[in-house]
Amino acid sequence: MGRRKKEPKSTHREKIAAAASTLFMQKGITATSMDDIAKAAGYSKATLYVYFKNKEEIIGILVLDSMRKLYDSISSALVQKETTKTKYDFICRGLVQYQEAFPFYFKKG
Repeated sequence: MGRRKKEPKSTHREKIAAAASTLFMQKGITATSMDDIAKAAGYSKATLYVYFKNKEEIIGILVLDSMRKLYDSISSALVQKETTKTKYDFICRGLVQYQEAFPFYFKKG
């Protein structure tokens, strides 16, 4: 049995999602095809569809993950024993870092 079959499904999904994220940043979401994602992740296109229904599902997973990171960043800013202004500054920095980490969510088209 091949190495890939022994790995948990989550490992494959994470690898595919990571490849898609990189491509989305480089080429944009619209310009990235499932073929591109499969090739970058080292899978066949048919295998990609074993782990994801379509590109929209991959995008959904990436958006959900990024929103969790944003939530964690904002939550940690709010629990700081700092002034309201300092908490606000932390939140603003978190939002800027989010935009820098996930720029393809902010591009038009």
